[in-house]
Amino acid sequence: MKKFYIFSMCALLCAGTAVAGSRFKSAKSQSSTKKFKTESAVATWRPTVVTEYMYIEEEGGWLKLGSTTCKYDSRGNAVEELTESEDDFKVLTTSTFDEYGNVLTRLEMMDEGDGWENSSKREYVYDPVVHTFFTRRLDFNWDGEDWTTGYSTEYNDVTRNAAGNIIEIVKSLPWMDEMRAAYKSSWKYDEATGKATEFDYYSNYSAEQPVWELYDNVSYRGIEWETTDGQMTETSIFDMVTGNNKIKSATVYYYDEDSDELSVDGYYLVEYSSEHPDDYFAKETFSDATVVGRTTRRETLDANGSFRITQSEYFDEDGEPTTEPTYVVVEEIMMDEHGNAVSDVISETFEDLTEVVAGMKNEYAYDADGNILEVTSSEYDYDTEEYFYISRIVYEKYIDAAGVDMPVADSSVPVWNIGSSSVTATCSGLAGLSAFNLQGIKVLSVEAVDGNATLSFDSLPAGIYLVHADGSDATVRFVNR
Repeated sequence: MKKFYIFSMCALLCAGTAVAGSRFKSAKSQSSTKKFKTESAVATWRPTVVTEYMYIEEEGGWLKLGSTTCKYDSRGNAVEELTESEDDFKVLTTSTFDEYGNVLTRLEMMDEGDGWENSSKREYVYDPVVHTFFTRRLDFNWDGEDWTTGYSTEYNDVTRNAAGNIIEIVKSLPWMDEMRAAYKSSWKYDEATGKATEFDYYSNYSAEQPVWELYDNVSYRGIEWETTDGQMTETSIFDMVTGNNKIKSATVYYYDEDSDELSVDGYYLVEYSSEHPDDYFAKETFSDATVVGRTTRRETLDANGSFRITQSEYFDEDGEPTTEPTYVVVEEIMMDEHGNAVSDVISETFEDLTEVVAGMKNEYAYDADGNILEVTSSEYDYDTEEYFYISRIVYEKYIDAAGVDMPVADSSVPVWNIGSSSVTATCSGLAGLSAFNLQGIKVLSVEAVDGNATLSFDSLPAGIYLVHADGSDATVRFVNR
């Protein structure tokens, strides 16, 4: 059998379009992988110990990778995660969250056996209207002396009209030592209805002033909505088939360089199910609206939330229309009664041959409250046509996070912030900070005020020091340069 590349459903709805005559490109040319999201179905019950195993047949089965001890706030957010590997490597992640459950800060520190050191951190700022959409993601890496900007830093500058609807989002990404505008979403609205009728997505490759070019040379006009609230943060029109913004139809245009004008390239038409609000049937047509190029159908399969997405292509290798589908990819995700995915199977039909090309399976064990005790994952091997074990995760010592009182302040493990010439620690019960040289002699100390203390090393010579959080068992290593 021949192995064809898959196009996972997380990308199916984002399939791009191009210039006239080549807008329909086969999904066979792309591939991606995905993992299950495995969480407790009970909102506030959380495991305090999570142990992960990897299956290595040569080693005789399951190999323990390490365990993570977790602490939560009253909403069930993990505010502290201490991971210890089997080779004594430790990672401590401390996080803060806003009232909507969004991460505000995340600090990661590592201990390879000689004390804690900074590793990475992230800080987020969210849109005041769309609370889950971040306008700033600041990514930092520790270089041994100071924080440096990481490649995951991202700005999303949102502009709204007088009615409060989004008209523009400019995405900026790191470029050399500065942030550069890289992509832009643009919406235009009908004054009578107040609804968006035009959508363009642009890219910029200029290092100087932005020179905006239509992404994939495609523009959308005459948009009609099934429902909309004017808060579109998606970057692809194919994402707008769920939630508060559902596209009903749009005319697809491309920029014709010969005429220097936009010309009709096709239509995007979506029908929604009245029985299941998440289900839809979408058609992408050629300039003749009766000639279909691609269809995408999402259908709910059972009361557990299982669903199937089928994408069918009606064009040949040259992008010319056909009456019968030339390629079909189906992803079927089956859920159990707890709402967790037990299987995710992708199959393809090409040249009259249907075969499974990728798949994942999960086996669960639950407690009486419906919390996951154990999940064993398997992955499909295309060559052998069999599933093989890849991981096992064990969840233990569940607590009701709703009964937790201020876990961050009560944490016995301080939140550290290591600067270029100072060390700061914060935690409830912190008595102070003490610094020792490698000979074990105390060289600096300071008392804590309201659980916070900072040591400055400006007066000390270059060298390696150990900083102890008095009142706890935590120590970090600090290099004074």
